[in-house]
Amino acid sequence: MPPRYISYWLGTLVSFAYHSIDVQSFHAHIPLRQLRQILNSNSSSNDSSRDDGTARTVDGCSTPPAAINVDDGGSGLTDRFKYKVHALMGSYDPAPGAIDDENQMGIIIGKMLEFPTVYTFTAVGRTESIPGDLYANQVKLALSSVLGSDARMELQIVPRGEKFTRISAKVTVDSAYVISSIYEELGALEATVMKF
Repeated sequence: MPPRYISYWLGTLVSFAYHSIDVQSFHAHIPLRQLRQILNSNSSSNDSSRDDGTARTVDGCSTPPAAINVDDGGSGLTDRFKYKVHALMGSYDPAPGAIDDENQMGIIIGKMLEFPTVYTFTAVGRTESIPGDLYANQVKLALSSVLGSDARMELQIVPRGEKFTRISAKVTVDSAYVISSIYEELGALEATVMKF
């Protein structure tokens, strides 16, 4: 199949998937039972081909002709695709006047997660000059400085060769701001070479 046909069908598929996702600001939610009533009342009445743009009324609910949308919630789509579409639609845009650059990690995370939530932080430290356990204690202190000394955390210490140690910490966070603050504290540790 020539590449131009592949791109055509891929574009058609993406367009179909895009229009299958319900965006509340563009479509009205109509229960399937009510949609059937609207469609049946329109096909049985004389004005079934209304082109005047007037609203149709069923059970006291007025809906413009273009607002009818049957949506299964995008059940056949992956979360990754949904996140991309919502990003393109501007759902993750910061509030007007807020800083919007590559250093503002909390904005997107705040839109994608429901708080409070369990979150796993991972930091990799260069531990050739200090023991891995000492670096693990530094990570624990960095987490406690943001979460409080009584915060529950599960630490996993994994040596990565002779020079590095990976620390994974599972904690409960209350906001995207807390996540950003913890990443800042982990980055401030002298031994930290990577955090994710």
